[in-house]
Amino acid sequence: MNSLGIDIGGTSVKGVAWDGEVWKQAQSETYAHPERAEIVRAVRSVIEQLKADADQRKSAGVCLPGRSAGDSSCIELSVNLPALNGWAFGAMFDAFGIDPESTVCSDALAAGLDFVRTEQLGGRAACISLGTGVGLSVFDDGVPVGIGARGIGHLGMVSVGTGQTLEAVVGVRALRARFADAVHDGIGAMGDDDPVIRAIVQAVGVVHAIYVPRSVVLLGGVGLALRAQRDRLDGLIRAQHCPVADPDWVLRFGASAFHAAMGAARLANDPRS
Repeated sequence: MNSLGIDIGGTSVKGVAWDGEVWKQAQSETYAHPERAEIVRAVRSVIEQLKADADQRKSAGVCLPGRSAGDSSCIELSVNLPALNGWAFGAMFDAFGIDPESTVCSDALAAGLDFVRTEQLGGRAACISLGTGVGLSVFDDGVPVGIGARGIGHLGMVSVGTGQTLEAVVGVRALRARFADAVHDGIGAMGDDDPVIRAIVQAVGVVHAIYVPRSVVLLGGVGLALRAQRDRLDGLIRAQHCPVADPDWVLRFGASAFHAAMGAARLANDPRS
């Protein structure tokens, strides 16, 4: 089945279209603190770049950052994109030019699903999405683990010391404030005691203690940049000696900035995923 995946992030919109054989990818121009009209323009520009046909628009999945309302009618609270707050999904999707009944998911769930299915990971996998925000998804043999309608919690809101949350330390906005346009180079030059490295190590320790994964996967734009720190992170995480961690756990990294959009397209084809 043809499908469309849209990932509305804190700084841009990414999209993919699947025609049964090939993934096409597109990305909007970047934005900062957009209003609804700017979000609509960004989404429509991505759909236009993809030249998504009617069948793909009818089978669309959309990643939206934030906490869904109890009745799943809208985003109740989006810290990084407050323009989404209270915007009814049906009206939003109509403005985008896609099916009002399109599938809604978190970027963390969608990105994790795409990575786990693509890599065919067995056992338990904990996928940490690191972008403007920080999210977590967990899978057992490719099946999402949940603890209720609102997901498994908000890892980005965990305190990592000095009164700061994980998201405030490792999120894209914090990194751009430090490194401007040289975020990848800045991450590559970090040492053991850098606040970003320490925060990631602490967060992974929390995930080990709660979920005991066989695989820990770092996804998102920041996750991609952290591949340059693979050996450092692996060593520091193991040095924590979490007593309940799986002794055979493996640290993995995403391969694409489009995992979330591709996962959204997968979910649109099969919401039971």
